[in-house]
Amino acid sequence: MEGIVVRRVIPSDNSCLFNAVGFVMDHDKHKASELRQVIAATVASDPAKYSEAFLGKSNEEYCTWILDSEKWGGAIELSILADYYGREIAAYDIQTTRCDLYGQEKKYSERVMLIYDGLHYDALAMSPFEGAPEEFDQTIFAVQDGTIGPVEGLALNFAKEQQRRCGISPAGCVTHQGFRWLGICHLELVKQHSSLLQNRSSQLPCLPLSNNISVEPHAPGSCYNQFQKIIAHLLYEFEMPQEVYKFWKVYPLSFNQ
Repeated sequence: MEGIVVRRVIPSDNSCLFNAVGFVMDHDKHKASELRQVIAATVASDPAKYSEAFLGKSNEEYCTWILDSEKWGGAIELSILADYYGREIAAYDIQTTRCDLYGQEKKYSERVMLIYDGLHYDALAMSPFEGAPEEFDQTIFAVQDGTIGPVEGLALNFAKEQQRRCGISPAGCVTHQGFRWLGICHLELVKQHSSLLQNRSSQLPCLPLSNNISVEPHAPGSCYNQFQKIIAHLLYEFEMPQEVYKFWKVYPLSFNQ
């Protein structure tokens, strides 16, 4: 198929990995619940392979954990889903432009592609032209001699372009046009926890907030959404009080220099 590589956005609902896989495999963005069950059943069926050493938690605990719609998926889940569908899953990392290939050792004859920004997964597809409806997307590609041909290069170039457009530095900081992007909700709550954010994630642009902050009302959507995901992740990862996480809203800001 001739055309262009496009990014099909998946909702940021903690199940983006599963729904992205559902789209590229089945053209269905609502597969999370089903695929979580597939993974839980796979893990439960082989406790020797999926041991506590492998999973980071007991087999039983993991199976309960992965069925929780609030929990995120990652490399373990992609590997299981590659085997479930019998296709390679290529995950392009925007931060590094690296491609992680799951199922490669099984010599599957087809491959699908995802794109990952460090926190969120979207689907990649070949579209016949810019703006074409999703029903015209091609998401499954034949593998020959370990490659999917020109599409592979197009996907890598697309990941590099996404890195450039989102302003992601190699260290993982999100910047745009000289601004530092920060998040605020209720200012005092954020001030209370900003030092923890700074100490726990030094590579991310989380600085102590002060009153000399100005809001930029016309922030680029891609960078705004990118940092929104980072803040949500930090709050979740570092176990912030639930009231902070629940009411968090992110705004693009710049410090007055």
